[in-house]
Formats: sequence, structure tokens, C-alpha cells
Amino acid sequence: MKANLFAAVATLSSFAEAIVTIPSEQCDYSYIAQKIDHYGQHDGTFQQRYSVNDTFFKPGGPILMYQGEETDRLDCANNTILYEWAQELNGLAVSLEHRYFGESAPFGDASSENENRVYLTLENVMADAAELVAQLQANISGAANSKAAVASGSYGGFLAAAFRLNRPETFEAALASAGPVMGFGGAEDAESYNWWNWLNRVWQDKSVKASEKIKSAFEILAQKIESNDTASLESTFNLCTPVQPANASDVASLTSLLVQVFSMASELNFPVSSPGRSPIDHPLETIIDLALNTTDPLDFLAKAQWAWYEPIGAECLDHEHTQEFLQTYGVPLINYNVWKYITCTSLSIYPYPLSTRTDIQYPKPPTPLIPPNNPNRDILCIHTTDLRTHPGSYMPLGAANYIATSPTTIFPFRTVDRTQNDEFCLSTYNTTTFSKAEVETLYHFTPAELQNSTHIIWSKGEYDPTSAVEPLAQPIVADRHRSRTIYALDVAHREDLFRSQPWDRNGVTELRKREVEIWRGWLGVE
Repeated sequence: MKANLFAAVATLSSFAEAIVTIPSEQCDYSYIAQKIDHYGQHDGTFQQRYSVNDTFFKPGGPILMYQGEETDRLDCANNTILYEWAQELNGLAVSLEHRYFGESAPFGDASSENENRVYLTLENVMADAAELVAQLQANISGAANSKAAVASGSYGGFLAAAFRLNRPETFEAALASAGPVMGFGGAEDAESYNWWNWLNRVWQDKSVKASEKIKSAFEILAQKIESNDTASLESTFNLCTPVQPANASDVASLTSLLVQVFSMASELNFPVSSPGRSPIDHPLETIIDLALNTTDPLDFLAKAQWAWYEPIGAECLDHEHTQEFLQTYGVPLINYNVWKYITCTSLSIYPYPLSTRTDIQYPKPPTPLIPPNNPNRDILCIHTTDLRTHPGSYMPLGAANYIATSPTTIFPFRTVDRTQNDEFCLSTYNTTTFSKAEVETLYHFTPAELQNSTHIIWSKGEYDPTSAVEPLAQPIVADRHRSRTIYALDVAHREDLFRSQPWDRNGVTELRKREVEIWRGWLGVE
């Protein structure tokens, strides 16, 4: 690990120079004509992008499909772990872009208009995937009887599970990596606190002394604010504007901004930097080293911020516009133009609410071409809603699940009233979120259905707080077809879906071995 802040972060130039361009012929994309609405509410079609690799396919081999998430960058079929598994299982490797992202926008530039977004539904997403599988079975020689399995991560992990639970006739098996299906409740639900409870354990288990320094830093920060001693905070943290101690909203925004780095550094604790996701390698260990080697708690808290934000190109911490700042410098790989709508009609995956403002602009972070063989070229998560059948969200993991922290963690106590978010969604998009009971009933995510499900792998990474809102465990039964929950040490957010690389840690290597062997049995591959 690095000894100081400047050694801990990559400079912008080295960040860009580390990117290697892969010849475009290695990324062979195709397009399938999909119905804008598979249920007859619109008779038009659009071109949905996908990638398929048949290098290892043998007649009857499985179709291994990676479901894209909420980014405009679709991984090539040869750039996910499914490519390697296709070699082991004699299968096809496929990647499908999620509708409304990238080149799969049904109405082109007009896809972001509210009246055109109503076809962004879970039913349509599932039907898109099923149609692609059907077309591959019909048009690839030897694939007529091929079984299909689907994998994806984070929101995509939710989708992979939903495909298996709702379309078992199409999808024989699913890998739901970091699939957040348990956090549908509001602030009154005990599960709303699981995200930060999980993080509390991660930091404490990695270093008791470092976790004590985090707790102390936020306590000292609170004391300074309560005593109106905020003059030094602007220079300590390199804030864009001074803190107004009498302004409760200003104080809350500062705390909310400063705490986020501890979530991102754990969740995205990859062994290499990942453009658009994690700007440095081993961010969790980097911040722990800073905690152990910095005497003053507030100086440490400031160094922790800039270990993350400096290499991405931030010039100051904008606590007055926390949401906009985090959208730009938190995880910039996400297409937030669509995501803002998604967070109202589906899942708020990040531990902060998203902004709807367009008048605040920051210098763009570096966005070098991410090579297809970069294992951390991740495409996170998007969510949809069926406004055709119900003006609400099918995945209402409200902001409370990721903002609320209990008073017993090392992080500052906060709670959120989901009503405020619901009111904004209704006024902006004319949509409300489903209740927890509605989601579980409509899409077969009730506790009983999850426990009795078959052929779903739920993978949980040690560092990933998304694991806190995955199914905690599955019943221990002799039936090998029952779903599995696998807890993996030394693994970050959906890391098992990346292509294998020399720098992979043992935890993710062993996890992938277990997953493919389970699929082998479920798919009946010799």
C-alpha cells in the first residue's frame, strides 16, 4: 500500500495512459428488431444492440447471456466471464444492451421524453431478452434446443433473478451478482439500514483503528459545526463554498457528501483502477492507510475525499450541490439522463438521491476509451417501470435504504423520509413507487418464493454493501437444484462478472470456479 496521498492516487495523465485501445473488430455488435412494446400498446419497433461470440459453441451447448445495465457502454460478448464459461460449457457468449441505453434507444434522441419512457418496463425488458434467446435458437445452427442462462450484476443482478423467477421457460439458470432484491421497504423498515450496517462491519473488520478514526473524524466535524466553528472547514476540505453553520440543509449536505467516499471505496474496492467506477486501485486499503498514518482526524477525512476525487478531476468539494457533484465524480460511467427517471420508477442504487438540475456544470472527468479486456469495465444498473399497467415502480428500493444509518455505526446517524422522494417523482414523472408487498407479489420476490426458488446463484462480495440487500441465505437442502447464496471473501461489487486477469484476487477466482460448476450441473453439461 501507498504511504501518502499523492502516492495513493494516479495522476490524470497516467490514468489516461493506462488505457489501451482494442481493435474494433474484436467487438462485433449486431442488432435485433424489438417491439417498442411487447404487449400491444405500441406497434413500432427499434434496433436493440447485442454481441454474440460462437467461438466455442457446439450443437446443443447453452446460451450464456449477459444482461446489460445502466450505461451506454455495452461489453462485448468476449469481455465478460461468460466468454470463459462458454469455452468450458461449449456455449454461446452473448451480451444484450438494456433498452433506452446506448444505441438501444427506441425513440432516438426523443427517448428521454416522458411520453416515450412509458415502455421502459420490467415486462418489456424481460420480453427483449426472451426474444433474443428465441432468435438465437432459431437462427444459429445447433442451438434449437440450447438452454439459456443469464448473468448480470447489481440492478442487473435483480434482472437476472427476475428473468429466472418470471420467465423460467426461457431461462434455465441465473447468476445474480450483487442483486439487491431485499430492500423494498421505506425508512421504517429495518432493512433500510442494512447498507451502512454492512459497511460498518467491513471497515471495522479491516481495521479497528481506522474505523475508530473515521468515527472520531465525524464526531469532531459535528462538534465544529454545532459550535459554529466552521471557518477552517473550507480550507481543510477544499470546499467550493463556505459552510453556513446556521443552515441545517447546508450542514446535512456536507456530512452526506463526506460520508459517500467510505461507501464507494468499499463497494468498488477493485485491485486495479476502473475508469468510470473506481479511480484508484484498492481504495479501501488506501483510505485505511491514510487513517493509520494521519494524526489529525479532520485532515484524514479530507485526504480520504481527495484520494477518490482528485484523480477524477474534481477541483473542489461542492457540498451545496452534493447530488450533482456525486453524479459527476462518484460513478460517472452511469447514464444519468436516463437514470434520473429510473430512480423514480425503479431503484435508487446509490446512497444519495439524484439531482434533476441541469444548470450546474463541472469539468468533465476523463473518459478514455475503456478497453474490452479491462475486467473492471463495468456497466452498472438500470431499472424500469410498467406505467402501462400501473403508474409506479417495480423496484422501489427507496433512498432510505442507502442514506439511512443507524446510531450504532461509525458513520453519522441519518434517516430519510421516503415521502419526499415520492412527491418529487409524482410531480416530475407522474409516477409513484410500488409498495414492498406489491413488488414481491407481482414479480415473485416474496420470501417464500425466494427460498423455494431454483437455479439462481446469489453472489455476495465481502466489500460490497449491496450484499446487505440480497437474500441473506438459502435453505440448506439436499436438492442440488435449489438456489444458492455464496459469500465470497476479498471480493468487490459484481467482480465475479469481469473477465479473468492476472491481478485477480483468490476470492473472485474461487468464486467463479464454484459458479460455473453449479451452472454446469443445472444446465446438464457433461
